Amino acid sequence: ASNYLRNAIFTNELEAGAALCEADIADKLQMSRSPIREAIRELETEGLLISYKSRGTFVSTVSHTDITEIFALRLLLETYAFERSFAKIDANELESIEKASKAAYESQNLAAYHEADMALHRLFMEKSGNKRLTKIIDNLNTHIERISRISASYIEYLSESHQEHLNIINAIRAKDIAAGLTALKTHLQMVEKRTVKTFNDVD
Repeated sequence: ASNYLRNAIFTNELEAGAALCEADIADKLQMSRSPIREAIRELETEGLLISYKSRGTFVSTVSHTDITEIFALRLLLETYAFERSFAKIDANELESIEKASKAAYESQNLAAYHEADMALHRLFMEKSGNKRLTKIIDNLNTHIERISRISASYIEYLSESHQEHLNIINAIRAKDIAAGLTALKTHLQMVEKRTVKTFNDVD
């Protein structure tokens, strides 16, 4: 139930501010209301849902402040992880991610491209060797995932994002950590700008 609700929020099937009905969700998933309540509590802890005693449960909204704070943390944590992981990144892993990204880009498959995007960023965390850092990122990932999908859902940004990924990958292959850090910072800053622009367009 929690995976269903989380995905429904990420894909905007459940829009920000939407009210949840336990009975409707239970009917749709063909399960009792008890696991639905547990899933709701889990997503409340993650900050995806918010409940009011007299009003019910609603999908939390994402503000410009949320975006700014999330990307500030991403910039700090991912650049640190990139420096720690740089010498440990396996060429085969990098090639696999690049192929997935290229295939998704050429087929204009936004969902597959988003997965390749997240795989590249996860690689830095996993290779950093810092378990506490990984744990912090895991806690933050719910919000990163939700926000990343906002700009990733716009196909006009696909070419820009793909080139930014290639710049990061090429720097790693060239064993140029300074260029890699610059490319990663530029990418994160551009994703933030695209996300803010998307919010402004929706508003």
